Amino acid sequence: IARGDLARALRILRPSVGANSAWFEHAALAEAELAAGRPAAARRALAATRAAFADLRAGGENTATEEALVEATYGNARRAVGLARRGYALAPSVRSADSLGWALTRGGDPGAGLTWARRALRLGSRDPLFLYHAGIAALEAGERGEGRRYLRRALALNPRFSPLLAPRARGALAA
Repeated sequence: IARGDLARALRILRPSVGANSAWFEHAALAEAELAAGRPAAARRALAATRAAFADLRAGGENTATEEALVEATYGNARRAVGLARRGYALAPSVRSADSLGWALTRGGDPGAGLTWARRALRLGSRDPLFLYHAGIAALEAGERGEGRRYLRRALALNPRFSPLLAPRARGALAA
């Protein structure tokens, strides 16, 4: 995926991600399938991601922040907002602030999402996903210049930070 060879990545991912794989492996497969234009396969991988989260929750782990990111990006934005609020309440951090900002943006409140995205970036994060989330929130909140700056920074740090979201960032910059 990092080399831009999505077809090869899928040939490796599909047989290697199984029932006992970690949530992030299932999520990576879901994202790759979406990027390849295979929504049915992505839905199956997303269902496996949710099942992996359920297993972790059953073991007492707090997965709210990560679940919110997955839901906001690939699944149910409304569910993502509730998860992200819980994640931030249980473990405030720049990661949970980013998760809440992205969930709010995807849930239809990009102004609030941008406020949280800025909070997530306040320490100078160089995570392209944080910058992408902030960029989309800013664009949707009407802060075009700020949004474009965040998206350019995300792509400058890693032009292939995501097989699904990096092309969307380039598309948003081209619009």
